[in-house]
Amino acid sequence: MRNRRSCRAVAHLERKFVVRVAVLALSADISMASELLQRISEIQREVSGEVARHPAINGEDFSLVWRDSPPRLPACSRPVTKELMFYPINPDVRPSRVTLKLECTSTPRWTRHVRAQITYLTQADVLSAAVSKGTRFDEALVQKREKRELPGLSQFQGRLARRDLEIGSELRLNDWEPIAVIRKGERVSVTLAGTGFQIETEGEALGDAGLNDKVQVKLSNGVRVDGVAVGENRVVVDRL
Repeated sequence: MRNRRSCRAVAHLERKFVVRVAVLALSADISMASELLQRISEIQREVSGEVARHPAINGEDFSLVWRDSPPRLPACSRPVTKELMFYPINPDVRPSRVTLKLECTSTPRWTRHVRAQITYLTQADVLSAAVSKGTRFDEALVQKREKRELPGLSQFQGRLARRDLEIGSELRLNDWEPIAVIRKGERVSVTLAGTGFQIETEGEALGDAGLNDKVQVKLSNGVRVDGVAVGENRVVVDRL
């Protein structure tokens, strides 16, 4: 009887010991994980600095939107190494996202990839006055607010507002339609350009077209060709 009681007491002490060791191990893991998450926050701030130095960003304002924040990471008893990868990889192209590779070399060893989207905060040009439908584009209507060099306004020249636009509206090419310089059914002069030759002829426009728009023309011999409107009733067809 006394031996049974002794065995039960020993087993009870062993269970208490195992539970205590497990609690201590769990506490250690939680402590290391907490320190790791704090380090990850520091790493993410460092990543912002590295992104800002990307040659294609050229001083633009941006923010990083992390997909998993904070990331779920195992504990690591050693410093976590990091590697930053940009996408697209081409250094001449402004990146749209980054992947942060985190690696722990302790036991157990692990690797995690934490992804972030790059959101650029560049402001666009806006209208400095309200515009009515049919208004011809004028650079005086634009209030320049961009923080970087944007494409010029030449692409808006010769266009009319498709609809009424409010003051402060962002300047978008889709809101402006080209003025027709070619009209369906009208006679147009056609320049047929090829390698080492150029022929002037006439034809009938088979559709409306604005400046630099594509248009199909039926020549006097009945052949249909695709050209580009280069002026009032003038079409150029190249690579014949």
